[in-house]
This record gives sequence, C-alpha cells and structure tokens, in this order.
Amino acid sequence: MLALGVCRKWWPARYRFRMTVEAETPAGARSGSSVMEVSAYKRFALTSEDRSGGGSFRAEAVVVDLPSGPVFVLPTLLGPTGYLGARATEALLPDRKMGSIDGYVAAVTELGSGKRYEATLPRADWPLMVRFRDIGDPTTVEAADPETAGIRRIRLETTADPVTTGVEKRFPPWFLELLHSKARFNGKHSIGVSSHDLADNLSPGAFSTEIGK
Repeated sequence: MLALGVCRKWWPARYRFRMTVEAETPAGARSGSSVMEVSAYKRFALTSEDRSGGGSFRAEAVVVDLPSGPVFVLPTLLGPTGYLGARATEALLPDRKMGSIDGYVAAVTELGSGKRYEATLPRADWPLMVRFRDIGDPTTVEAADPETAGIRRIRLETTADPVTTGVEKRFPPWFLELLHSKARFNGKHSIGVSSHDLADNLSPGAFSTEIGK
C-alpha cells in the first residue's frame, strides 16, 4: 500500500487538452489554439481523514491574430475562481463530481485514457485576455474586452499533442530580457505590488509555464 501511495504522488494522472479561441471580425473568422496539460495526484494517506493532494498545470497563452493586433488569452482566470486547468476538467466532464481530491484525480485519469472529450468553456470561466497598444513597449499592456475583440467561443478537446511552446517568439527582445531579470512589465522587481495596473501585475511568466525551463 505504501508503494502504491508513493506512486500516486510521483506519477500523477495527467491529460492534455487543446484550447481554441474563436473570434468573428469584419475581416472574417479568426482563431488561435494552445495545448495545455493538467496533472493531479493524491498523497499517501497517513490518516483516514487525509484527503490532500496536488498537481500541476502546464500551459501557454493562446494568441489570436486580429486585424487590430494580437490578443493574448492567458492561462490565468479572472478573479478568485480557481485555475484554468480545473475549470477545463469540469467543462469536459460536467456530470462528474469533483468536490474531493479523489474525484478530481479520477476525472483527470479518465480524461487521460485516450478517449476523445470535447466541450465549450463556459463564459464565466474565460481566462484573462490582454493586448498591447504598442508591442514594443511592455508598459502598454491592457485588458482586452472579449466582446470588443469579437471573441465568441472557447472550445476544449482532449489531445495527445505536445504542450505548446514558443510564445516568446511573438515579442521583441524585451520579453526575454524581463524574463531573465525576473521583472514585471513595468520593470519592477519588488515582491509587493502596489497597484492594479496590469504592467505592475504581469510578467513574462504569466504567458507561459514553459519559458525559462
């Protein structure tokens, strides 16, 4: 039993899904997609009440090239509503109870079985979307309103494709410079964030879990 518990911790259940963001523009339909990975495990139970566990989320922003410029759909939710990996899991298995770590691990295991699952991500669970007034200046980052941008739907489908990488190629050199210096988009390195300004709250790491590895 101990061996099985350790295996569950170190070899978690996992699955990948492709998130496709669709938009309608005066120039026609546009879309972008990114493959993300969810993992989950239950820790070895030291007591009968132990229901703890953990996991990880590997993801990169979806880039939708619109006539007015690219919109970056971050792998980050708006507000205190959990995280995108959990919301995607719930959308793909809407009838599954996931109120416990056991239920969540079972759901992730099922989604990683190789069977195809598809869903539409509910509007309430859409991630943060941003754009830059000037892509050459990181301080010009601003929230992108989905309605104004023409975003109409976010589709999810399980896949065996590798996790998407390379978002840094969409930016000028400042992106990697800020990544390597561990600075936010306004150039600050302090731990404390003193405002709600996006440039003071976002860093390159918000666009991908994979860069810098």
